[in-house]
Amino acid sequence: MVINTNYPGIYTETIDNEEWYVLDESIVCDDDIEIIVPRLKVRGHIKAGKGLYGNLKLKAHVITVTGNCFKVNEFEARSVVANKIVCRRLVTNRLKADIIEAEFVQANEAIVVQTMHVPEMKIFGFPTEKYLLVYTGKYVVVIVDNHMKIGCKRYLIEEWKNFPDNVIDGMDLESLEWWGRWKEPLLQLANTLPPLLGGGV
Repeated sequence: MVINTNYPGIYTETIDNEEWYVLDESIVCDDDIEIIVPRLKVRGHIKAGKGLYGNLKLKAHVITVTGNCFKVNEFEARSVVANKIVCRRLVTNRLKADIIEAEFVQANEAIVVQTMHVPEMKIFGFPTEKYLLVYTGKYVVVIVDNHMKIGCKRYLIEEWKNFPDNVIDGMDLESLEWWGRWKEPLLQLANTLPPLLGGGV
C-alpha cells in the first residue's frame, strides 16, 4: 500500500505552522505500507502486516507493525508496537519493540526492548541509559533512575520503601498481599540501577 497525496480521503491541514496531510480513518494493510508525503497525521491507528516505511514526520493514535521493520524519520504516537523501529526521533506513551535504532526516544513505558541503539533515551520523561523491566504475573514493574512504576502507579523508590500497609492496601485489590511477596525482591533489584537524579533505596 502506498500513501501519497492522491490517497482517498487525504487532505491538508496546518499544524504548528506546518502543512500536514491528514487522514481521519485508520490505515490497515496486511502488506508493506509506504508513505511518500512529508508529514502525515492519522487520527485513527496504523497497522502494517509487514513493514512501515517513509522519510517523513508521522503522527498516529496507535501504530502496530507486525512484520519486519518500522522505518520513518520522526513520529509521535500514544502506543507503538513493532519488531524493529528505525527513526530519528520517537515520542510515545507506550513502547514495545525488540530492536530500536534512534537518535532520541521518549516513552512513559518501555517494554521488552532487547537491543537498543539510542544515544538519548527518556522513560518517565527522565534521561536514562539503563532501566529494569520485571514481569510479576499481576503487574509489570519498570524501575528507572530513582523511580519505580508498578502497574499504573509511579513513585520514588524511597516512597515505595516507606509506604505503610494501609496505603498499599488502598491501591488495588490484593495489592498488600502482592507487595508482601515482591517488596524486598524489587527493592533489591532497584539497587542494581544507580540513581541518576539522587535519592534511591
